[in-house]
Amino acid sequence: MTFFIFMAILALALIFALWLVFQPGKPRPRKKIKQATKKIPPTEPSPAKPDPNRRRKVFKKQVATELLKRNPDIVAAVIKQWLREK
Repeated sequence: MTFFIFMAILALALIFALWLVFQPGKPRPRKKIKQATKKIPPTEPSPAKPDPNRRRKVFKKQVATELLKRNPDIVAAVIKQWLREK
């Protein structure tokens, strides 16, 4: 019985010694949270923003020209159909 108690105490002492050796040295500092600041409106008027639909119009125009180059007969038929509906 005393042998088991001695071995348990020896194991606990060994675990405690290993814990002391391998524990982290310095605690990590917490991250600093940035304070949200109010945005000050610009004193000078900002330049006008470009039209968001402009890119879409340019893209559609490029697609239409590519389709027209590939097969103008089909494009002409589609345009005629669209004009009839309108």
